[in-house]
Amino acid sequence: MNSSTDTSQNTSEFIANLSILRQAHLFSSLPQEALKLFAYLATRESYRQGEYVFRTGDDDGCSYYIMEGSADLVLDNKDKSSIVRNYPQDHFLGGLSMFSPLPRLFSLRAAKDLTVIVMTREKFSMVMEKFPELSLQMVKAIAKRINEVEGQSIEHYKKENADIKDFFGASLI
Repeated sequence: MNSSTDTSQNTSEFIANLSILRQAHLFSSLPQEALKLFAYLATRESYRQGEYVFRTGDDDGCSYYIMEGSADLVLDNKDKSSIVRNYPQDHFLGGLSMFSPLPRLFSLRAAKDLTVIVMTREKFSMVMEKFPELSLQMVKAIAKRINEVEGQSIEHYKKENADIKDFFGASLI
């Protein structure tokens, strides 16, 4: 492949990454200059059906945006594994791991062939050092998302008349 094709492909990937990051809750409210850096530093990875993106206990320090395919969130137990939920295409996950070392509580496995955009903690930190004022915006985005997800969970419990006593209040963190 010649360099003009490489440049064209890189430009196309950058533009697509930029468009996708504008939709991800963690990045959507950020200024264009910062978004461009994140889009430039993001990489793409592919996984075949059944391959693990990460496993319980890993500290991969990455967030993922599912471009194609889907992934199962798996709770590993001594003798068996249970699928907790499925993350479809156009879903962003793992944002908290970019801020701090956190061992994964679940495994993530490709349910179908999977292509993801990946942002590592190291690359994320490089941008945050350049734009320290973004920290508060990102904390607000995370808090808003936690509240949204917990609200959706409460609505699910109400709709299904489920026992909510085991539900824990992540939005109270």
